[in-house]
Amino acid sequence: NWEVLPNGADTYFGAYPNPAVQTIFSGLTYYEVLWDPGKGGNAFFKLGHQFIAAQLNILNGADPSLVSAWMDDAASILAYYDTGANPDNTIPKRGDDWCQTQTSGHPCFGYNSDRQYAIYLNDMLTSYNEGTLPGGPLHCDDDAQSFYGLNVE
Repeated sequence: NWEVLPNGADTYFGAYPNPAVQTIFSGLTYYEVLWDPGKGGNAFFKLGHQFIAAQLNILNGADPSLVSAWMDDAASILAYYDTGANPDNTIPKRGDDWCQTQTSGHPCFGYNSDRQYAIYLNDMLTSYNEGTLPGGPLHCDDDAQSFYGLNVE
């Protein structure tokens, strides 16, 4: 659903279409984030990939209520560790600077680091995007099977 974004894949990466969520100021476009492989396990780009996929799934009609809290946290942690805060777009392996900005009942307090929580968010959004989260969007293969009656194994 790239056409829904103001400049398609060349739109600057952010929390669009939800302006209430903190904007990510990485200076990168959606395209640039998706094409960065996240070398060395870079949690910023791994989470960015799943965040974008979830945004596009929601824009295509998937139920956002299943992941709204995770999306808000993902947008917030990505915004915290964007280029403005960290020039190489990484979420450090140690430290809980972002979690310290959250209220005391926030789920990130159960994690040893911001990176560990970002990986958890990545895993939850991956489950949503791949259709393994009950009520989430169909995975591409599942969609093809149901739409075309294909037997994909």
